Amino acid sequence: MKLIVDVRTREEYVKNHIKGAINIPLYDLDFYTDFLKDKEIFLYCDSGKRSKAAAEKLRDKGINAKVLSSEELKNHEWERKSIICTEIEFKPTKYILMTFWESKEAHEKSHKHPIFVEAFKEMPQYLAKMPYEEFYEIIK
Repeated sequence: MKLIVDVRTREEYVKNHIKGAINIPLYDLDFYTDFLKDKEIFLYCDSGKRSKAAAEKLRDKGINAKVLSSEELKNHEWERKSIICTEIEFKPTKYILMTFWESKEAHEKSHKHPIFVEAFKEMPQYLAKMPYEEFYEIIK
């Protein structure tokens, strides 16, 4: 079975994609490897960087994946949709920071990295304070 996969973000996909292509963003690819097995996969993105990274990731898992060239992309029918954005004011203007780590140890180590230390000095005014930090282990 031939399958065309757009590895860009969902927003990029909605705005402009090959008709009939499915959207699996590069950062979600690991969750779809069982679905992609035993299929002939053709990947694309805007510049080719994400599709090349996706092809390599899939090939490492034994999945046949090819990157569509810019010439091949021109031979497909494209669908375009607009994304309507409105200005919405949220109060208070705060964010919850969610991070994903391979282990609790890696997470703890990140708090000591100079880049993180510097970033966290500037972030508190924008972050909602949680009463405690949660760490969930996700089984793959």
